[in-house]
Parts: sequence; structure tokens; C-alpha cells
Amino acid sequence: MRLKDKVAIVTGAASGLGKAIARRYAEEGADLVLADMDIDLARAVADELSALGSRVVAHQTDVASEESVRRMVDAALAAFGRIDILVNNAGLSTLRLFLDLPVAEWDHVMGVNLRGPFLCSQMVGRHMAERREGAIINVTSIEQDFGSHNRAHYVASKGGLKTLTKAMALSFAPHNVRVNAIAPGGFNTEILVKTFPDVAVREAFVADFVKKIPMKRLGEPHEIAGAAVFLASDDASYMIGSVIDVNGGASAPVPSDP
Repeated sequence: MRLKDKVAIVTGAASGLGKAIARRYAEEGADLVLADMDIDLARAVADELSALGSRVVAHQTDVASEESVRRMVDAALAAFGRIDILVNNAGLSTLRLFLDLPVAEWDHVMGVNLRGPFLCSQMVGRHMAERREGAIINVTSIEQDFGSHNRAHYVASKGGLKTLTKAMALSFAPHNVRVNAIAPGGFNTEILVKTFPDVAVREAFVADFVKKIPMKRLGEPHEIAGAAVFLASDDASYMIGSVIDVNGGASAPVPSDP
């Protein structure tokens, strides 16, 4: 119960990594605001997690919208009176060659993946700074340090989020608010299906991706939750601006076969 009596907002909490993090937070004693565009699915998850004994509120939120984020923060404060933890997990990706990438698609991905964490962190962070207490966790990606021929918008957004994490950590440190990040590798979540709707393309991508993972498999959503609990808890009291890799070793150098 490392998060007992804490209040956490998790964006993109209706499925995938966000749902796994929210579940583990509930198991650790936190009360929750589940922010997601899919309000019906978020409400279903809220009912599921409420059975664990936590108070859970679902809120329809477009993290790229300033007004929507403001309503989310107001709803969280109205329900619980404070916010102790923010997990900026909401994200999306599409496949598009760089020369074919429409400006609107670039703006949409950047809006959710980078503008969203900025808006949420600024509005929640003001509340945390006033209380001189809080933890913000950004969910980046292993691709924050790599290029991609067909996902330039995605890798740019995640690279930006990595450096934004460090800038935020410096800004919030005087206010006793800790900012860190988690960089997942390949995980078996719904975003795989959304990004690669063609089954053959998806299977080919996964097969190629797994070859680069020393553990030779994708991660399962629950395997990211421990890192999220650690960064939100007092166990990480002297950590700011850090990025924890959770990727089965994919970011570590792999020596060539002799």
C-alpha cells in the first residue's frame, strides 16, 4: 500500500499501459481519476477498480484541449480535494512516410503526445507547487532516441517528451514536485492493433521488433506498473529528471554473435 491516501490522475487510462498503471495504483491504495477520450470504457474500468476498494472517477478528456484538461483538473479537485500524482500516459501513433505526412496528422499526434503532457503538467503542477508536494510521470518510448521512416511525428513527439521531462524537473524541483519518465519498449497492447490494423503488417513488425529484444518477447502491460508505482512513491524521493527504460533490454547494446 505504498500509495495509500494518494490521489492520482492517469491519462489514457481506459486501456493498455494506462489501465495497467491505474490498476496497480488502486492495488497500492490510491484514489484515481481515469482520464480518457473513451468515456464508456473508462467508466467500465472505474467500476472494475472501485471493487478493489479505491474511490475512482472516470472523466472524458482530450489532453490536447486546454479547456478539456482544465475541466479534468477541476473534476479531480472537486472529487478529492487534491492531486498527488499525475501520469501522462495518453498517446497515439499512425503510420505515414515522412514525405506523405499531412500537417493535420502531424499536429494531431504532436497534440496528444507532447502538447497533452505540457497542458496536464502545467495545470496539475500549479496545484502541486502550491502544496509543495507531488509526482509527475511522463510515459515516453524507447523510440525517443531513434528515427523512423514512417513515424517521424511519433518519434519526434516522444523525443520532445523526454527533454520536456528534464526541463520540467528543473522547473518543479524548487517546489518539491518530482518529475520523471518511463520509456516503454514494445508492449502487447491495443495500440499495436490501432497502429498496425493490417494483421500481416502487424505480425511482421512484431517479429522484426522482437529480434531486437534480448528477452525475445513483447512486454505485458502489468510489467510497466512497478516502475510507475516506484516513481510515484516516496521510494523515489531523490529522483528527478530520470528516464527509466522498461523494454526487455532493447535499449542495451547487444553484442554480435561470435
